Amino acid sequence: MMIIKTLVSVFFLSTIFVSAQGAEKIYYPRPEASVDSRNEYPVELLQLVFKKAGGVYELVPNKVVMPQLRSIKELQNNHGDIDVMWTMTSKSRESLLRPIRIPIDKGLIGWRIALVTEPNKDLFKNVTSAADLSKFSAGQGYGWPDVDILRANHIQVVDSSTYTGLFNMLSNKRFAFLPRSLDEIWPELKQYQAQGLAADQYLALHYPAASYYFVNKKNAKLAANIEKGLNLAIADGSFERLFRQYFEDGIKRADLKNRIVIELTNPLMSDETPLARKELWFFPK
Repeated sequence: MMIIKTLVSVFFLSTIFVSAQGAEKIYYPRPEASVDSRNEYPVELLQLVFKKAGGVYELVPNKVVMPQLRSIKELQNNHGDIDVMWTMTSKSRESLLRPIRIPIDKGLIGWRIALVTEPNKDLFKNVTSAADLSKFSAGQGYGWPDVDILRANHIQVVDSSTYTGLFNMLSNKRFAFLPRSLDEIWPELKQYQAQGLAADQYLALHYPAASYYFVNKKNAKLAANIEKGLNLAIADGSFERLFRQYFEDGIKRADLKNRIVIELTNPLMSDETPLARKELWFFPK
């Protein structure tokens, strides 16, 4: 009996070892800074997605820190440095890469609260419209879709070549405010509050937007597996549970019902955006 148990254990461990050895490595862009926590949710969701879809994958951050535009270029060129990335979508990005058109953030990327400097925490006290907002300059990352969205809404934008540079530029009053999404602002405020930053308490900006997983145009297999896993996770509720685990407290803290919501247009959204699938999107209560 002991021999049988030993053989079963050896077989089980061997199976695990073979599975791990046989896992396909999937490379994704590493965070742009050591204090950048924006990858945590997309990575955990992708692990859930692969578990639901089946197959054996190992998620691995790529070796070199890259700004967003370079990551897109690397994925487009298919050199093997990046297999999947997550980023805000636009018609241009969907033409370069293969999008999996399920918003992994339920559209939170389009719900924005402004970071301002502490002395300017009442900057928007009397702002009630996009026309009022256009009197102030906003900061954004170079090449981010938000740059064109804000400019299309007549808001002046100052861009930064690096993610961390945005917070330094705001502290140094290079621009008046830094609009951050509901899934970004609170960890960033915690990280950069010591630099004299604060969250505006008066406004929320909203424009239709989504963050997708993207793969190379030719990687239909990986795209199909991700889409399958996402739909299975949505169907069994595990997607929603993970979303709430990460963002429910931040959504409550935003207190949207007590803010003036300024609606902006997004001319970069594709006609193929799944707006009709209401279960995919966040709606304030």
